[in-house]
Amino acid sequence: MLKDEHKMDDSPKEPLVSIITSFLNEEQLIEETIQTVLAQTYANWEYILIDDGSTDSSTQIAKAYAEKYPGKIIYYEHENHKNIGVSPSRNVGVRLATGEYIALLDGDDLWLPEKLERQVELALEFPLVDFFCEGSYYMNKGRDPNQVNVDVLVGTKQNTLYQPPSLFFTLHPLSKGSAPCVSSLFGKTHFVRSFNGFEETFTGKNFLYEDQAFLSKIYFHGTVYVSSLCNNIYRQRSDSAMHIFLAKGTDNNVRKFYLKWLKKYLQEQHVQYPSLNALLRKNWLMTFYPRVYKYTFGLYNKFRSAIRR
Repeated sequence: MLKDEHKMDDSPKEPLVSIITSFLNEEQLIEETIQTVLAQTYANWEYILIDDGSTDSSTQIAKAYAEKYPGKIIYYEHENHKNIGVSPSRNVGVRLATGEYIALLDGDDLWLPEKLERQVELALEFPLVDFFCEGSYYMNKGRDPNQVNVDVLVGTKQNTLYQPPSLFFTLHPLSKGSAPCVSSLFGKTHFVRSFNGFEETFTGKNFLYEDQAFLSKIYFHGTVYVSSLCNNIYRQRSDSAMHIFLAKGTDNNVRKFYLKWLKKYLQEQHVQYPSLNALLRKNWLMTFYPRVYKYTFGLYNKFRSAIRR
């Protein structure tokens, strides 16, 4: 439950929100994404569009909106129109942001009109909270004809404040609960900057876990409010880079990369959580030595069952 000391009423009533979208070759979807920002019921925002080297008409689409809405929509491209990856591109957006809060929106996702308004209301109610997340509406778009559209809540208790590092113990990738989607995230700009934002080593096939690395840093460093709201739409697409990589069977190798990164990251931090280290060791054994894990925990479970009998 939320504690009373997290409630204050001296924050600005309409804080500026910096919305960040990194996009690459999204000509079929980027305009609809931008339109959902323009349709927000909350008006005090700036929208930073980071072009990660697009070679299709999404560049022209983004530039046209920036010209039409000067000061509200900002277009940025890397030097020589390079492609540098989604995490470095998002970090550019974090550096450019002038708002008190940051909201993330992928170039192929959508927001419902009240998304920002609802999250700003929470931020004003609980200004000591560092980050907010909510559920997402999973829209099936050509991925699986048998899959239906569905609301997916964050896989832990809703409308609750979590202190670090408790979300590691309920959410993917160290636990089973569904992690929040990037387009649901909303948090303090200075908090994101305090831990240097996204991990830029998660490029190429390893980008499959770039959002999980970012979330891991949030879980470790900040207080997080998990909301039962669901005001963003996550498109599941068979032609997305993520699903193409997953189809090639690279997920386990990428998970190993993530676990190696997390182990090093935790070792570099001054704050130690023995229970989190134990959870990491369990996942390490399960991923790198699955036979040993199965044998070890199989014996452990048999021993527990025998004691209960």
